[in-house]
Parts: sequence; C-alpha cells; structure tokens
Amino acid sequence: MSADLIELLWLIRQHKAFNELLEQLSRVQLKPFRQTGGGEKQIHDWIFMSGRAMENELWRSFLTEAQPSDKETS
Repeated sequence: MSADLIELLWLIRQHKAFNELLEQLSRVQLKPFRQTGGGEKQIHDWIFMSGRAMENELWRSFLTEAQPSDKETS
C-alpha cells in the first residue's frame, strides 16, 4: 500500500462522517431468494442486489480492516 493511500485511509477514518459512511454501506440487506412468480425480473433483481451487497461489504471491509503495510507498492 502506498504512503498516499495509507494517509488517505487514516484521514477517512478520522472524519466525523466516517460512521455515517459505514451505515450507508450497510443499508443493502439481501433477503434469501424465494421465487414467488416474479419471473426473470425477480431473478435479475436478486442477482443485482446480491452483487451490490457484496461490493458494499468489500468496501466496508477495506475501509475498516485494511492495515497499512510497512512496504510501499506501486
């Protein structure tokens, strides 16, 4: 992780709106899929929402758990 990215993460984590950002990333709640006659649209919507939930979880994990390394990479 570059020194600039380490600094950016530190600044983001210190910002007063950081917890609000994490709350926004937690808003997408994926329910178990149960086909109820919605057809292909229901399947497509569930696939989209599952991808969005996964993306948000990846961001949340990076923002909260990423540890700066001693080595700089470019």
